Amino acid sequence: MFEEAEGGETWAYRSPCYRALNLTFGVRSTEPDVGAFLGHVLSGLERVEEDPEVWYSIALSTAESDPVYPLLFGSELIVRAHSKPFAIETLLWHLNRATVEHADPYIVLHAGGVALNGSGAIISGPSGAGKTTLTAALVRAGCGYLTDEALAIDPLTGLLHPYAKALSIKRGSWELLADLRPPATELSPRVWHVAPTDLRPDAIAGPTPPSLILLLTGMGSEEQSDVAVMQEIGRSEALVELFRQAFGSVDPGSTLQVLAGILERCVCYRVSTLDLGRAVRCVIEAMTPPVV
Repeated sequence: MFEEAEGGETWAYRSPCYRALNLTFGVRSTEPDVGAFLGHVLSGLERVEEDPEVWYSIALSTAESDPVYPLLFGSELIVRAHSKPFAIETLLWHLNRATVEHADPYIVLHAGGVALNGSGAIISGPSGAGKTTLTAALVRAGCGYLTDEALAIDPLTGLLHPYAKALSIKRGSWELLADLRPPATELSPRVWHVAPTDLRPDAIAGPTPPSLILLLTGMGSEEQSDVAVMQEIGRSEALVELFRQAFGSVDPGSTLQVLAGILERCVCYRVSTLDLGRAVRCVIEAMTPPVV
């Protein structure tokens, strides 16, 4: 059934409720293909027992000579996109930002996260270092998925909480992760948005205590060639780098204190992903308890 939208549009697609940390939202669109695409991409966040607090809306506007797709967050206009792909990418970008803005009291790091054998690994590094690539390869190898973008830490328990967005795999990693290629679509020509359940039906992990910190060097950089696949580093060095990756919505002093407490229970490594397969094997070995 189509529903009458505000302003006379017809919602050809209306999603179930999604939850991203503390943000509950839905997606609706006048364009069935946009709705179906986003419904799959956001499937890891689905919470059917809740009702959305806010709606993302994408509606075709024919008031101008060329098609325009206004994107709204509630009543707030985010962008008047001139193509469906731009509207989709802007929605996903805005969702990440809104998730972080609504994350209090979580501390959120610009980092990936996986879980294995009851413990978690924080995967951090500068932009372009390969966080999503390593996260995807680890989940493909059997780890549970927490996130590839924004890792939430409960400041009271120290647990890592999932933000199970689709993994955003950019062109530079397509060859390394060729088996994860989604069906071809003109709606996202530059990024593969891979829902975590596309890797494995049970891929999404629950809240997990961290035991491993993985700090990546830049992919293809000279620094990578000088680093062993995994090289243990001191906690103080890891603390400085993790703190730099914290989003700034929480008090810096509290963030530093929480991260320091977490690091007391973790082993910290500098990681090179030049040989991705070997890096995955080393990380899984480090997360696997010895047989006694």
